[in-house]
Amino acid sequence: KESKDNKQEHYKLLCFHMAPTRTQCSNIMETPPPPTFEIKVALFGNVTSDKTALLNALLRVKFGEVSMALNNASVNEFVVSSPNQWELVTEDEPPEHMSILKAVGGNNQEVITKRFEVETEERLFEMRKDTQLVLVDIPSINQADTKKKYMDYAENHWSTFDCIVVVMYVGVKEQVSLLQFVKDNLDSKKDLPVVVLFKKVGDPEHNEKVKLARKEVEKIFGVTDRQENLDVILDTYDMLQNGGDLQVTHFGEDKCKPSWAKISPVFIPETGFDDGNFDTLLKVLSFLIGGKDNQKRIIEERIQLMLSSISYEPGFVKQLETFHKSLASLSSDVDVRPAFWQLCTALEQSYFDCPESANSTEVFARIANECSEYRRFATEQAWETEATRVVAAARSSCCRFFASMNWHFGFVFDIKQMYNKLKEVSPEAIDPGTKKALNDAFHRLVADLWRQTLVDVILSDTLKFLSALVDEIVEYDKLSKEAGLDFVRSYIEDTFRFFLRHHLQTLCQKASGGLLYYSYMDPNIPQNSFASLTPIDWIRVFRSILLLRYDQRFCQEFGNEIVWMEYMIDQANSAAVPDVTGNARLKPVAHNQRQIFMKPTQKGNQLSPSNGFNLSQTVLEIPPSFSDPNHFAHIAWRYCEFMEGRPV
Repeated sequence: KESKDNKQEHYKLLCFHMAPTRTQCSNIMETPPPPTFEIKVALFGNVTSDKTALLNALLRVKFGEVSMALNNASVNEFVVSSPNQWELVTEDEPPEHMSILKAVGGNNQEVITKRFEVETEERLFEMRKDTQLVLVDIPSINQADTKKKYMDYAENHWSTFDCIVVVMYVGVKEQVSLLQFVKDNLDSKKDLPVVVLFKKVGDPEHNEKVKLARKEVEKIFGVTDRQENLDVILDTYDMLQNGGDLQVTHFGEDKCKPSWAKISPVFIPETGFDDGNFDTLLKVLSFLIGGKDNQKRIIEERIQLMLSSISYEPGFVKQLETFHKSLASLSSDVDVRPAFWQLCTALEQSYFDCPESANSTEVFARIANECSEYRRFATEQAWETEATRVVAAARSSCCRFFASMNWHFGFVFDIKQMYNKLKEVSPEAIDPGTKKALNDAFHRLVADLWRQTLVDVILSDTLKFLSALVDEIVEYDKLSKEAGLDFVRSYIEDTFRFFLRHHLQTLCQKASGGLLYYSYMDPNIPQNSFASLTPIDWIRVFRSILLLRYDQRFCQEFGNEIVWMEYMIDQANSAAVPDVTGNARLKPVAHNQRQIFMKPTQKGNQLSPSNGFNLSQTVLEIPPSFSDPNHFAHIAWRYCEFMEGRPV
């Protein structure tokens, strides 16, 4: 259909058919959002401990093989939900039991985490509507070829666990190391509730081993009132159940008995295998990690732990904002604001602890970015005090960075970068104190750079530093106009004028000494130094600078220096020769510069001076243009250009 009207009608039909009906819209609105939190129970156990049997009992279906050999090559996470907890609409149905079983099996040398969504007919215990139970099946860690990688995985993810269940076979002494591994991580990483289960505790022949094993558990974990604690847990659970807040789930189906009947909690006496033993385990788990208030506390503690572990890498305010949203959904009193100030302080201190290893501009830019994000976040949350405080903090941080800067080529550019980043945080951050700190930093740094020009050995270095100094002055003049620093205008002009005057006077002083002692030139004196210049070189230097006498302001402000340079040109027409006593004295020869040398012979551009020493007519190459930084008149030319159009 080529007509415009037909095309529009066609699109309308498409939109009409794609739009949901009123009933569909109602269903969408009534469907709750996906769970945002997880309660993770990590299952540990060595080979033959029947950890898989426990997993099957909890899931009430065969999701893992019960085998004497290692069959799990990955860490498997089972996300458990029940029909009465969520009515989620998903495109893919949960995996069938056999497909999950096939996915769990196999072998691999790398730790791979596989995640499965499992829907049970009844929930194991009460769960918050915004929380899911996740069973984390850690593969057996007593295999020589896989022990280290699974132990490393458990250590690295320990902070994500909320409860630990250890399944043991009472007759194996090596399982003590597994208990010690759990205890070490409880002490060093995160303290968690631990449930220890023993296999085959009902066999009379294992009674003595069970007693020894339980003593070992009590010794490692420092538990002396184990049975009393269990009784308190069960009594509390029964009290909650009678109040109607919790439900007890019984697993009496035949398909579950072969799996869970082999497992009995360590706290339960040898009373045989029945539904009561497994039900007691569920009561213990419910007491530890079940219930709305309990899970709220667990989630809060996890978020607090994560808050304490956030680093000051770029984007940490975004992480804090995410945590705040999570805490808000919990109606929690945990505050993320102190974490921001700790991270911001740590980021700034990281630079001052080792300023040589970081760029001050980059570090402050990171601080300013985080302050900008935090100010936005605080404004959205109506934290007026925080929004004002972060502006003041950014301002103070900027002033500290100004005060700590060291001179380097382009330091005004860095000052400008920090000034602009501070302005991005808030225009209110630019106050008189900030402007004063900025100006003080320029004063100090330009003085440090000026000191480098006083190193008068190498001409090229002196000219390089002088040119860089002029660049900083010109750039700072632009910055002062942008920042509204009207009070520094006269200071900038005076500074430029002072440096140029000092430069011209220094040249005259160097020329005076060079013209007096040039006949005693040491062949070891480095070329391209003040001491290596010949009288002709000095004449060329001063003549090139005096070309700027066309500028009226230059003549008015540097009249004394102009007279001095003309005098030094006259002195260059005299040669320094030793008298009969060997003392140096000035001996006027002629005003013609070519008459300062006697010319009995001529070899190239080498002439024979009156004192008998061979001396080149000139060693200095002067660039043809004032704009070349290596030109001796470059600084004076830049001054004339800078002052052009400015009020006298």
